[in-house]
Amino acid sequence: KLSNIFDYIKAYNAITPKDLVDRVESSEIPKVLDMYNQYNKILKQKNLMEYQDQINLIVQLVENGDEILQQYNYKHIIVDEFQDTDTMQLDLIMFLSNQPAFESLMVVGDDAQSIFGFRNTSQENILNFHLMFDEVKDIKIVENFRSTPEIIALANALNDYNTQKIDKKLVSGLKHGEIPHLIAFNSYEDEYEFMAKKIKALLKEG
Repeated sequence: KLSNIFDYIKAYNAITPKDLVDRVESSEIPKVLDMYNQYNKILKQKNLMEYQDQINLIVQLVENGDEILQQYNYKHIIVDEFQDTDTMQLDLIMFLSNQPAFESLMVVGDDAQSIFGFRNTSQENILNFHLMFDEVKDIKIVENFRSTPEIIALANALNDYNTQKIDKKLVSGLKHGEIPHLIAFNSYEDEYEFMAKKIKALLKEG
């Protein structure tokens, strides 16, 4: 739980008690912030940094107008997995795209594959891309070579229930296969037990 809170603090610069009222019991906030500071002190002593630290340190360079940033005057920028960017990563992209030499930005992503919300990423970045950048051109790649038409049909049907999305229909490039079956679970434990039994059964067959 502390690890998740520390990630949140770093991703949103939530370093005051007011920033944490929705995530930590009020009486525990001072302790959490104290442990957070101790944790970062240990990281620094061991000359270590986390993934989010890399972004934060670059953003600090941006805010301080450090001369080293002149080395990052790129003409063309490509960002992969754009659906899983967070606020600070978006700020960094904005900064790089506003440099004098900048000519083009290409992002690759799929709003339906935004799965890292627990890491404080935001699907809104890809949904609102047209509002944040000018002269945007969409290139939709909808052909799928991983899944059969039956699986793709099911994926499209499920995605139809999603109200926050970019409209598109996937098309399979493979031959027809078996009709997939949906299975619902009441808990993670039930799901784990099912997978374990399924693996054992397949091993016996194999």
